[in-house]
Amino acid sequence: MSDAFPIDFEALAKGMVIDQKQIEAIYQHKAGADPDAFRLAQMRLVELIEKNRADLYPRIERHSIRIMTDKEAEEYNGARQRAHVRGIARDALRRGRINRSEFSDGERRAAESRDRGFSALALLTHRELRKSEREARLLGGKPDEEPG
Repeated sequence: MSDAFPIDFEALAKGMVIDQKQIEAIYQHKAGADPDAFRLAQMRLVELIEKNRADLYPRIERHSIRIMTDKEAEEYNGARQRAHVRGIARDALRRGRINRSEFSDGERRAAESRDRGFSALALLTHRELRKSEREARLLGGKPDEEPG
């Protein structure tokens, strides 16, 4: 890649797509020839877009990068947050599968302390997400999926 980056960050706009050919030209990695290098190039370009244009929300979509519109970004981000909340709850439950019989007394107390913290985090995030989803529905926003 040359010193002059071959993309004009100021020209990017919400709703635009940076296609596979553009990404391949910028980083000199063909998606078919070296998929891992191409994927890393996509991630690098997303980072650069976010660094140079904090007002944009880029998302990798297969072999391209889509600059999401505000509505798309809201829906996408909401879905990701709901998935993360479900993951936090799932991980808190999975902690119960850990056999601590061979832990020292200090290790066991530390693990139990983490259990309490993770459980509280799971309950709080789930409750707050449900509250925000109810408020959004009451305010006339698009009804979202209830958290699991």
